[in-house]
Amino acid sequence: MQPARQLAQWSIFVFVFALFFWVWAIVNTATKGMGMDLGVISFLTVMVSNGYMYHATCHGQASTRLGNDTTRITIMLTYGLVILNYILGLVIGIHLGMTKFSVYCGVFVFLWASLAYRTSDLIGKAVSNYEPLLGN
Repeated sequence: MQPARQLAQWSIFVFVFALFFWVWAIVNTATKGMGMDLGVISFLTVMVSNGYMYHATCHGQASTRLGNDTTRITIMLTYGLVILNYILGLVIGIHLGMTKFSVYCGVFVFLWASLAYRTSDLIGKAVSNYEPLLGN
């Protein structure tokens, strides 16, 4: 499969994955009475960055829009926000003795780090071997 197509499909997958957790964060915020779940912001940033990647890839602009360092760093920072959110949850969970929540957060730190690594790898491949999906 061509790298641009892989990145486009990956962007959809991560967008939908983040959407699930974004909705969960909104529900937590509305029902738990513990203030705003930071996932409302962090997952939204991942959704925006993956929407941007999908649009750039499908409209023949991956090289120009994703090929510069500022864009790539910004995209990785959105994943970093999610990771930091889970690290914060892990620390709070450990401090409060919430073992299951701590394990959940710890697992998702590594999961989101893996998603970030894969995203970075696919961006690099799509930019260096770019073939437009839908033409210009």
